Amino acid sequence: MGWVHRGNNIYYYRKERIGSSVHSIYVGRGETATLISQLDDLQREEVQEKCRYLRNERANLDNQEATIKTVGRLIDGVIQASLVSAGLHTHKRQWRKKRG
Repeated sequence: MGWVHRGNNIYYYRKERIGSSVHSIYVGRGETATLISQLDDLQREEVQEKCRYLRNERANLDNQEATIKTVGRLIDGVIQASLVSAGLHTHKRQWRKKRG
């Protein structure tokens, strides 16, 4: 997006991707184009803020997921140790009592 100087005038253009190519779309010039440019800037900042927020949320979720996996592994270890101490063993992924 940007301002383009042509002759003695300044025009505001938006860049939009259509398919695989980028096209310049004429918006206007003068005070109207200035206001539209400011609106575009505000919208761009808003989108960037949302992206930052979502990245932070994703990082928090990843940390929580790692913590949950660690706690799950610890719980599995405690359960396995208590079953072994109770005299059970695994046979084809099943816990069974030992004979005799």
